[in-house]
Amino acid sequence: MTQCSILDRRTVVSGFRMDLTLRCDDEARIAIEGPVGGVETRRIAMLVQALLAAGARQLIVDLAQVESCDPALTAFLEQQQRHLVAAGGWMLVDGAPPTPGDDASTLVEIFEIYRHVRGLARPTPAAIDQHAGAAVSN
Repeated sequence: MTQCSILDRRTVVSGFRMDLTLRCDDEARIAIEGPVGGVETRRIAMLVQALLAAGARQLIVDLAQVESCDPALTAFLEQQQRHLVAAGGWMLVDGAPPTPGDDASTLVEIFEIYRHVRGLARPTPAAIDQHAGAAVSN
């Protein structure tokens, strides 16, 4: 039976917080809280790359408590996820943090979509086009 030790490491900088938990030689969990901009994205990327270089093959990245997120973080994590899967590992990214421009809807457009879904009215084509991806991702 493999013996596993647990290491917890926490970093807090101006509202941004990163918690790292290591289990065994190949398992890690990173929990992130607060706003994530360019600087924070680079810190997270350095940590993920260091974990992978050290042999981590099972990664959980918890973004559920992220207030706002640089789109570069999501792109980076998706890229690393593909590399890990190709190497026989996995990465689970939990939570979908909001990125700038995620929801530029007006209340009128939101109510049009609601009425359409409920069968009460017909939304404009622009409202349907703008929210087609949002409905699929939710």
